[in-house]
Amino acid sequence: MFDLVLEAPSECPDARALRDQVARLASVDAGTSGRLVARVTIETIGHGRWSLTMQTEQNGRQGERALDGPSCRAVTDAAALTLALMLNPEAHQPSEAATPPTGRPATIQRRPPPRLLPRPASKHLVVGGTAQVGLHVGALPRPGPDISLGIAAGVGRASLWLLGSYAPEQEKLVQPDRGGQLWMLAGAALGCWQPVRGTPSVGPCLGASFNWIRGQGIVRHPRSGTVYWVSPTAGILADLPLGSWMAVRAVALGQLPLARPMAYLERIGSVHRPARAEARMLAGVLIGPR
Repeated sequence: MFDLVLEAPSECPDARALRDQVARLASVDAGTSGRLVARVTIETIGHGRWSLTMQTEQNGRQGERALDGPSCRAVTDAAALTLALMLNPEAHQPSEAATPPTGRPATIQRRPPPRLLPRPASKHLVVGGTAQVGLHVGALPRPGPDISLGIAAGVGRASLWLLGSYAPEQEKLVQPDRGGQLWMLAGAALGCWQPVRGTPSVGPCLGASFNWIRGQGIVRHPRSGTVYWVSPTAGILADLPLGSWMAVRAVALGQLPLARPMAYLERIGSVHRPARAEARMLAGVLIGPR
């Protein structure tokens, strides 16, 4: 009558034990499936507290519940009761079968459903690493690939993300036999806020980027040169959890250069100038505690 997927630490009951507990409370057969689908994720949140997130789909309707408690067993028991009531709302109602044939009727106390609480934001510092690839537009002569590594540190829903990127070499000709080979390094510091915990969690980012272009001339005796500039940066960040230690991270960033220096190479002349606005789109993984 229901399908269950459980992600939990090893000290918690496994999926089979939770499925059997739900079936026993709901008085249904644990082997049947199809009416209720549930995905349960359990993790520690510090100071001896445990957090449980439960996503369900029943008869085409989707929902999400969050519980917390002093132990894994406590939140598991609460989830089992919640699922049992969803499968069979009358599971804990007194019935005629529960009344003895003689004497006073038996007193059956119905357990109240667990209190559903918003999932608390962790107040502890968590640190993770990111690796991403994507596309940059506007900094070099043509749109091109962008390879990035970063470090993210967060408390609650706020985080600081330090990102370093490399854009491979591009050729820019100013004459048929003259031009330059240009490549770029960039660093960004972004403050991000994800106000809603969900799947995925989405929020804005704001910060600044430092861009550094190195060029080398295409002539008989090439010369090299460097330009750099700073750009205020804003964008949208989205994380899609894949477990308690990994998430898919995607970000779209827009940048407005405070200056647009001309890349000039000796014996060649002006080669390239960054665009008035730049954009970067990246996708990859975030590895670290969630």
